[in-house]
Amino acid sequence: MEEKETFRQILESPAYEQQNELLNKLINKNKVEIDRSVFKKTPEEKVLLSVLKSEWKRKQAMKGY
Repeated sequence: MEEKETFRQILESPAYEQQNELLNKLINKNKVEIDRSVFKKTPEEKVLLSVLKSEWKRKQAMKGY
């Protein structure tokens, strides 16, 4: 009767490690640069957000939450 490989044996095998290294190299081959400045809020947006947040908190306090 043949012995079946366990999941742990497969994960620890050299063939799996080589395949995993190759996959990681292919995934990271073309780096993506993200311009995070598009997520920054303008001063006007910051003020609006602050006003809306304070209104929301006031309404929550009135409801008794």
